[in-house]
Amino acid sequence: DVVWEGKTYVPPFYRGKPHVTGDSQIALQAIPHLSEDGDELPQNDLVYQWEVDGKSMKALSGYAKSSITIQPTAFKKATVVSVTVQTRDGAYAVKGTATIPITSPQVVFYEDKPLGGLQFHHAVPLNFVFTGEEMTFWAAPYFVVDPTAMTYTWTLSGKPFSLDSDNPSVATFRKTGQGVGTFPVGMSIERSGHIFERAAETFNLSFE
Repeated sequence: DVVWEGKTYVPPFYRGKPHVTGDSQIALQAIPHLSEDGDELPQNDLVYQWEVDGKSMKALSGYAKSSITIQPTAFKKATVVSVTVQTRDGAYAVKGTATIPITSPQVVFYEDKPLGGLQFHHAVPLNFVFTGEEMTFWAAPYFVVDPTAMTYTWTLSGKPFSLDSDNPSVATFRKTGQGVGTFPVGMSIERSGHIFERAAETFNLSFE
């Protein structure tokens, strides 16, 4: 078995695997199942030969090297990693392969309630009705290398607005007057100098 995960950020309580982006690293672990006389051989007693997209990774291969961390191949939709595991004498061997899709970062909005806290169990839908006098939202970045290195830009009806620089991923909206209407709320994120580290998302906030 070859298991992997992206070295990327995911919010608390996320149950899935951290995905890989063009700017992130990939952590891989080989779990061989080689037996001799009915006994499974210890992983650290085996030799591992790693390949990435058909290229031998000699510097990462060798005795007991069951795990590696690599950079995905640039400008590809997937990175294919193979590992051949064998006993030191070569009498037993097995091979495993993993095809790792390369995805993009995402932005997901969550409501932050005064008493209930962040509503991680339910993302803000495309159309959301404003309730009460004040509402706070968190724009959660998924699958970025470092959320603190991102630039966050909020927009309301397409126009950027400034927020607390110490907490740029959070926005609070307050109801004033008696007007009604629907206003697109947007968030874009990017990391300077990294073309694969950017994302944008919008939802409609309705005042009734």
